[in-house]
Amino acid sequence: MIADIHNKISRSGSNLSDRLEDQLTGDFFGVLRYLPFNAGMMKILAGSVYPKELSSHFDNLLCDLNEYEYGDNFIRFWPPDENGEIDVLIDMPTMTIGIEVKYLSGLSSDDDIFNDSYEEAEFMKSQNQLARESRIVEKYGKDKRKMLLFLAQEEDAFSTYNKIVDRKIINNGVVFGVVSWQDVLQELRKLQIADPYQQLMLNDLSSYLIKKGFEKFRSFHADDLPSIEPDNGFLFEASVFDFHNIINIYVSGGGYYEFR
Repeated sequence: MIADIHNKISRSGSNLSDRLEDQLTGDFFGVLRYLPFNAGMMKILAGSVYPKELSSHFDNLLCDLNEYEYGDNFIRFWPPDENGEIDVLIDMPTMTIGIEVKYLSGLSSDDDIFNDSYEEAEFMKSQNQLARESRIVEKYGKDKRKMLLFLAQEEDAFSTYNKIVDRKIINNGVVFGVVSWQDVLQELRKLQIADPYQQLMLNDLSSYLIKKGFEKFRSFHADDLPSIEPDNGFLFEASVFDFHNIINIYVSGGGYYEFR
């Protein structure tokens, strides 16, 4: 709905697909803006942001919420700017947060600029998409605390973070961090809100992100398995792996097995 309102989807729907990042942005943040910021979006971002020390930037935001309890007053989608169009801009009284959202595509622009310091980034202005968007956050944030977050799938989020930090191309007045969709889903599942209708929104969002493929593999819960030695056979019990319809099976060394 949000992407449609902001003309990100053509009237005929011809550019609408499961891979459309604008649709994902509007669907996810569009629901979150109907929830109290401190009970929803703030907890998700604070719990999933990397580096972890950036979570402390959210500690003082609660004092902002007297007049900003719900998102319609302070969340902007795709605000136009000469430096580009950042996906989400959260503009609060003491802090401005910009979020660039990716799903399956990469950054839209880049160059070869490497700076020796963040101060140099003020003069050697990179055309990298995130560098340009840090200038958008700087402009909107003015004298507030400012943060730019890159939200993407786990592998892309962390690899992009390392490259961007090494190049020192983010505006000196903006703190840069990343958030992965996989970690967002984990934090989303932890949230419990007393209002049953708001909790239903959170549950639906979790199901939506799972359908998008953001569920992270945890473990087999196989902590009690004996150490495995080469050239030996091993006995695996179904209760350990929680495999359905598997009774005790003796696996001989050198054999190949497939469990379905």
